[in-house]
Amino acid sequence: METLAKEYVVPVSIETKSETKISTSDFWEEMEFNRFGIVSLLLVFSVCFGSITVAYTINNPAGLLLGVFSTGLVLISILAIAPMRIILTMGVIAFLTNLSILLLNIL
Repeated sequence: METLAKEYVVPVSIETKSETKISTSDFWEEMEFNRFGIVSLLLVFSVCFGSITVAYTINNPAGLLLGVFSTGLVLISILAIAPMRIILTMGVIAFLTNLSILLLNIL
């Protein structure tokens, strides 16, 4: 008894290019391309975390001023449409400042 199915061999060649090194200029170009999504997330997280920090340091004027100032720098750089390098740097500085103030006041 013969089968009706026939075997077909299809030659396939796959070329893969893997690039493990990402240059910093490519990274910042990608950040500028995704600016609106990154800025909106950074805005929400920095303001919420800054508000929590200010709520815990309401009786400490120095901590309150530093927390408001660091969060304000993020907002100013976003409103001024600064380059993403500056906005992300200010966001990291504000996060670290607010985290240290929060930890100092809780502990």
